Order: sequence, then C-alpha cells, then structure tokens
Amino acid sequence: MTRFKVEEVDPFTDLEELLDCQLTAFASPDQSIYRLFCPVFGNDKHAHKDAVKRKAEMYLKHYESSTEHDFVWSKVTDTENGKIAGGLMWNIFKTNPWKQKVDHINPDWYSEEREREFILKAMDIFNGPRKKYMQKPHVYLDTGFVHPEYRKNGIITMFLTHATKKADELGLEVWLESSVPMGVPIYMRCGFIPLQQQSIQPQTSNPDDAWKAMEEKLYPLKFWPMWRPLNGDYMEGMAHSPWANCSEYREKSNL
Repeated sequence: MTRFKVEEVDPFTDLEELLDCQLTAFASPDQSIYRLFCPVFGNDKHAHKDAVKRKAEMYLKHYESSTEHDFVWSKVTDTENGKIAGGLMWNIFKTNPWKQKVDHINPDWYSEEREREFILKAMDIFNGPRKKYMQKPHVYLDTGFVHPEYRKNGIITMFLTHATKKADELGLEVWLESSVPMGVPIYMRCGFIPLQQQSIQPQTSNPDDAWKAMEEKLYPLKFWPMWRPLNGDYMEGMAHSPWANCSEYREKSNL
C-alpha cells in the first residue's frame, strides 16, 4: 500500500490542521513573500494559533464566495498515522478571470493603513505577470507546501502530477509562482517553463516609518512566475507562449 495519497480537503474539518501545516512549512525556511498574505504577529505558539485561525476564516469566506471558478484544496495524507503531510490550493478558471474588474482584497490582517497600502501594492506586483499573460481560461496553482518532516518524499511531485493531469483533461494551461529558487527545477521537471525572476518593491512618494518597517520586515521579496503549456509540450518560439512577444520575460530564471 502506498504510504501517501492525494485527497480533496474538506474545508469544514481539515482546514485548521492544513493551515497549521502550511504556516509551519513556510516558516522553515522562512519565506517572507508568504507574510504578505499570512503574517504571524509574535514568536510563540499563541501567535501561530492566531494566524491559523485568522487564515482559516479568510479561506472559508473565499471558498463560500467562489462562484466564478472552481476553488480546490488538495492534501496529501500519511496513511500510517492520518496526518496531513502537505497541501495545494488551486483554482480552475474555466473563463478568463480578468475579463471583469476584480475587487481588491482588503488586507485587513494588517491593522495600520500604511501597512495595508504596502500590501496592496505588493499584491499588484505579484499578480502582474499572470494578469498580463493569462487573459484566458487556465489552472492556477496558488499555494503548495510540504511539512518539513515530510520533505524529500516526492510529495510536491504528487501534487503537481495530480493538478496537471486535471488541467490536461480540461485542455487548460497552468500557471504558478515559485517563491524560492530551489522550487524552479522541481516545477521544470513537471513541464513548467520559468519566466524571469521578479522582485516586489512597492513604491511610495512618502515612505514614512511604517512603510520602512514593512520593507525591513519583508525584504527581499522575489518570485519566479512559471507557465506550463497544455500537456507540458513546449517548443522554443511557440506563438502562444505567454512571453513570445514580451522581451522583458524572455530570459530564463535568474537563479
């Protein structure tokens, strides 16, 4: 019997354990880009639990309001003890998600107005490449992670195989962002093509102490947009490649 299996998450029973796993994964090593979306205010267990609870409430709200696309949470379970070893949140967009104006998410997980302004500008930069090049139906692999205790067991590859198989069945291209350079070659083995490394550096005309504190807390913020053509079949010069006519993204990943 296979030790690990991919299953769909029940958001009403699995979510807190899944998000506890997620926060632990992104803290080891610490990935500051994740703190844009899920800050932990403190270094003790209570701060961790508060972040899990806050994130769970946000995801449930998002799950219940997702009418324009299929919002999917997958988990990998250790069949020997029933623990969640990792998770993948992904979205199946059967229509162009950018066709209609999308309301900004209110980053109310930060309390100060200047902090929220920083986060909104950072999120615009982060979403920029996908918004520019994926003006079409597609599958978006939003957040993937593996608990530190379960790494080097092929779990990310299990997730990618599961999600890309579904995308191929639907005839859809796939998009993701790697938040660490070590993830790029893993995704490439599953048919993803890296675009140029991106840096998130929100700008303001009046960088006050609150703004500078956010920079100090979160920088550097880097990510690698990655695109997978249908069936992972790519040939140099493909006319429908997201960056075929976009010189700023033609370089391969700068690791």
